[in-house]
Amino acid sequence: MTKAESPSQLLEGLVSERYARTAEASNLVFQVAAKGDKVAVQIINWAGVELASLANGVIRQLSFADLSFEVIMVGRLIDGGQLLIESYRSTIHALAPNAQLVHLDTPPVTGAVLLGMEQAGMNTNTIRQNLIDSMKSVI
Repeated sequence: MTKAESPSQLLEGLVSERYARTAEASNLVFQVAAKGDKVAVQIINWAGVELASLANGVIRQLSFADLSFEVIMVGRLIDGGQLLIESYRSTIHALAPNAQLVHLDTPPVTGAVLLGMEQAGMNTNTIRQNLIDSMKSVI
């Protein structure tokens, strides 16, 4: 990727911005973690904790810690696997034990459509599943 000849050369190149950080690098971290690399495993655990800390900030602001609610997981990093999800889950559950983590399996715009319909006074309970199924087939 960078052709750095040593870890110190890699760090120096990253700090001086001679080497660009790309999405390929995150894929590589997940690949070597799957093979048992301890540093890569630590990086992924750290990422899960940090992402969950952001969610926990919102949970605190909304005073949801004692409620039962869904945390919708989206994005490419969530597709990284159980290692990331487990550190994410345990960090959120430390604050909000009744939170349910749900992997989004429909386009994010579906939620916006449902919210818009609710704001317009429509009852979305009866059409929610049909809308979700329709969005999956279209996109």
